[in-house]
Amino acid sequence: MNTFEAPFAAQDFADPSVTNISINENFARTRAERYTEMFPDLEPLGWYSVKGTSSPDSVSDQPTAADLACMSSQIGKLCDNPIMMIMNPSSQAAMDAKKVPFFLYQKAPVSHDGQPSAIPFV
Repeated sequence: MNTFEAPFAAQDFADPSVTNISINENFARTRAERYTEMFPDLEPLGWYSVKGTSSPDSVSDQPTAADLACMSSQIGKLCDNPIMMIMNPSSQAAMDAKKVPFFLYQKAPVSHDGQPSAIPFV
């Protein structure tokens, strides 16, 4: 797996209700283009976030409202079906299950009647 960085800004990481993560889209688009030139058989898949918090109900292992908004509005411009990986070495759920603390989320499929899912990422 290869990665590339993209500068971003957020109001306050300590506040889970923050819904404003802004990625420098021009930089990210240029970096993605160079990435695909360097690795023609690979393409950007999404983004990852590192968290260092734990909660007994595994909320800290799930995308925040800001993550979801960013995935829908910005990361989706760089890849067709974005995936988000959360790495949380402090995850209580991973420790209890003795699992690697990586959590993957992808966009939920559209329902049978053509309506978007009530849960945007699963």
